[in-house]
Amino acid sequence: MNGIDTKLLVAMIANTAFRLAASADELSRIDAVAGDGDHGVNVSVAFADASARLAEARPAHPSDVFLIVGRSFSEGGGGSAGALFGAYFAALGKRLALAADPEVGSFAEGLEAGSLRVAGLGRVALGEKTMFDALEPASRAARDAVTAGGNFAVLVGAAAEAAARGAAATAGMVAKAGRARYAESGAVGTQDPGALSVSLMFAAWEEVVMKGTDQ
Repeated sequence: MNGIDTKLLVAMIANTAFRLAASADELSRIDAVAGDGDHGVNVSVAFADASARLAEARPAHPSDVFLIVGRSFSEGGGGSAGALFGAYFAALGKRLALAADPEVGSFAEGLEAGSLRVAGLGRVALGEKTMFDALEPASRAARDAVTAGGNFAVLVGAAAEAAARGAAATAGMVAKAGRARYAESGAVGTQDPGALSVSLMFAAWEEVVMKGTDQ
């Protein structure tokens, strides 16, 4: 599978909404260590809204899927997560819009564009205990998968594995960005909720893609 199937992308977002809703309480609990404690609610509501919008809009082009998700976060995501996820999905959607029929290479480039947009908007770098610590490894793994000739399933699987490792690593980091940097001991011992949300998102994508390739 070298092309990007729009219906598959919509299913990926629907599964993300399901996974994030199931994890909302835990994400908010982690966020409460050093933040407002509303991260889980904010991201789950935004993904649920995005999934509903997609079901109604029935987008015809892959770019439209992520542009709609980006608007859901920008318009109602709440907190810094709303702005950052909104920027991430907008950058991904804009990159896919450059091709009439986007393929895996375009998707990998879109993930990288989104990751870089988050880094620039949030003024963060690797190792500062933010969502970028999951986004950057995921985009790098996706790019490497494409370079090695992998298809969309391989790309998503590699990105999911890298995002999970990146999110797990944030537990041992001292927060140097966002509100968490003011927490006692820099919130060491807990994962960054944004990074964990990214990891859950890619895991949800992988579930849908793997199920699709088995059919």
